[in-house]
Amino acid sequence: MENQKSELCDVLIIGSGPAGMEAALVLARTRKKIIVLDAPTLPRNFAANEVHNFLGMDGFPPSKIREISWQQINVYNQAQLIKETATDITKNSAGLFVIKTEEEKTYLARNLLLAFGFIDEYPEVAGFMECWGKTIFPCPFCDGYENRDREWGIIKQSEEEMIHFANISQNWTPRNKVLLNGKAMSTKGREILKQRGTKIYDERIIKIHHVDGVLHGLTLENDQHVELESILWTLPERASPLVRKLVQNLKIELNPKGYIKINEFKETSVPGIWAAGDIQGWVGAIQAAAAGEAAAVAMTHKWFG
Repeated sequence: MENQKSELCDVLIIGSGPAGMEAALVLARTRKKIIVLDAPTLPRNFAANEVHNFLGMDGFPPSKIREISWQQINVYNQAQLIKETATDITKNSAGLFVIKTEEEKTYLARNLLLAFGFIDEYPEVAGFMECWGKTIFPCPFCDGYENRDREWGIIKQSEEEMIHFANISQNWTPRNKVLLNGKAMSTKGREILKQRGTKIYDERIIKIHHVDGVLHGLTLENDQHVELESILWTLPERASPLVRKLVQNLKIELNPKGYIKINEFKETSVPGIWAAGDIQGWVGAIQAAAAGEAAAVAMTHKWFG
């Protein structure tokens, strides 16, 4: 039997990024009781000083966007923002979702929105973290303009992406080099880059040289020095442990890429659970917000539809 003191809400949202906050705003305006669980750990974009391509808030710090968002949600007096980390999700005999947190609290919800992202895996390379979010960045649309006209290194997770981003990076800079960082590349791929005049470096990176996060070169494992000023670097990622719990406890389905499977209305294979934002793969802030709105609207149609 569940603890009778467990708080019940119409929708519990896990994650307080753009997807979660936008959903909370929409649901507050539909007069639903909402709990937003905001893990008291660093967000995925902790190193970003500014958010870009977010209409009306371009150049705002992420913390400022969160502050403004919560102020606007709070006007409707329907949502609670709770600094706790969800660790387990089950369903009770009454058909309610039971959410347990690392802080040893339990919440009950009629519906869930999963609005948390994946976890980046940072390389163990000296100098990387000091430059991350400044002159090392994962998205050219987010930070390319701030690194314009600098000499870029390109590190991606697949050969196709390496070639593609070596090409489109020319929107921001005419100078780039592909850093395989120990990964293989086909003869065909090498030929394509050679024809474009792009240099390729095979060896792993062992050190990044910088001054206060401003990169000016790196050293490879063969002791070769490569002069660079910025790196477009997409990191490998892993799922949150909570995704494994959802698969284990509720048999939620994943798609072939390992992301939670959803339909066109953002609903998962488990009725009453929706997903939006980075949990579906990388998206920009405004795209994540749009997905959060779509999920909230779909929920509302379900209640009285």
